[in-house]
Amino acid sequence: MRKLLAAALILGLFGTPASAQDPEKVLAFNEAWGVYAEAAQSGDVSAAIRASKNVLDRGRAIFPDSDERIALLTRNHGAALLAGGDKEAASEHLKDALNRYEDIYGNSSVKLIPVLVEYADANSEPFRPADQLRIYKRALKIVASQYGSDSPEYAELSFRTGKNSYELSRAGWAEKYVRKACDLFEKHYGVPDRRTGMCNVTLGQTQMSDGFFTQSVPYFEKALIPFTDDTDADRSYRVKIRSLLVHSFEESGKQDRATEQLRAIGEDMQDMPEIAMVPIYQVRPEYPEQLRAQGIEGQVVLKLTVDESGFVQDVVVDETIAIENGRRATGSEFKSFDRQAVAAVKRYRYAPRYSSGQPQKTSDVTAKITFALRQGPLVVDALSDKPERPSQPPSPEFRRKQESQTSTAPRR
Repeated sequence: MRKLLAAALILGLFGTPASAQDPEKVLAFNEAWGVYAEAAQSGDVSAAIRASKNVLDRGRAIFPDSDERIALLTRNHGAALLAGGDKEAASEHLKDALNRYEDIYGNSSVKLIPVLVEYADANSEPFRPADQLRIYKRALKIVASQYGSDSPEYAELSFRTGKNSYELSRAGWAEKYVRKACDLFEKHYGVPDRRTGMCNVTLGQTQMSDGFFTQSVPYFEKALIPFTDDTDADRSYRVKIRSLLVHSFEESGKQDRATEQLRAIGEDMQDMPEIAMVPIYQVRPEYPEQLRAQGIEGQVVLKLTVDESGFVQDVVVDETIAIENGRRATGSEFKSFDRQAVAAVKRYRYAPRYSSGQPQKTSDVTAKITFALRQGPLVVDALSDKPERPSQPPSPEFRRKQESQTSTAPRR
């Protein structure tokens, strides 16, 4: 999504319309480009994929195959495919674009870097980060040769290398690149800079995913420093970072410190009553072994009260749904779903509601527990653009399974 928006935002850098011998083909290209630009600006990924393919085809009809604009259009289509999750097709088009850039600019030009970054992410694969790292290393080598390995430019790419490798490939080596980036950001911009703050969030997450909850705390606390403004954006970042602190404190047995963070979240969100009460800290319930063995899935809906400190009280089962052989089933044998759901929810922590600057007890809060046979680990998106509260991060067991973007517009 952000890649597509970035492509649209820099359209003004390439101002002149296409010129070729066939005016109808030129017109068709310019119209196709306009459709793509609109789709990219809107963030509609499906529309951008279709439009980027169409404008690439139209461009091929009027530009020579060796023209830089074909390389740009190919890259845009690859970036759109990557944003849509089709990594295989994205990799194919981005590799084609990279080859074209190399032919035009050489193998060590900084113009290759954005394409290399997208190509690397298109080659990401959970627990198999070798291809992604190989491509990122090439981009880092170019940046180091052009700007220096101690430069802000190197910090930006090192951060992206670590962050994307951590998120997309669950790479164990990602921490090294994030740590390097954080050190450089702090050196060049200082701790109060937002780049330093976001870098520290990712560094804290890598510690958390390894089960080092106590070690993650200083990074999250440092990450809070840049986000002090009384704006929706800064409040959203504070909520995200404090949510991660809650998890670290709960896992470290420091409930009092978790309560401090939960109350701070409640204060930050007291002007956003439209956001539903959802748990900041969750515990995955135990799946009843007998029901698992029988292939039975289920969902339990519970009602509860959240007290002034964010603890759960008065949990009652409102509804239990069991699915056996694809059909809804009822019976006392499914009560084990209820017991496990209640046990898990009693350990949840919420941010308390605030009114007139004071935390309030909130009743009739709904929680849903789903028992799914193929339920995967939950992953935190610590810095999304909306003030939604995150789920719990990956477990240490999940992490131990590991092995040991910006598009551009063509001149027309």
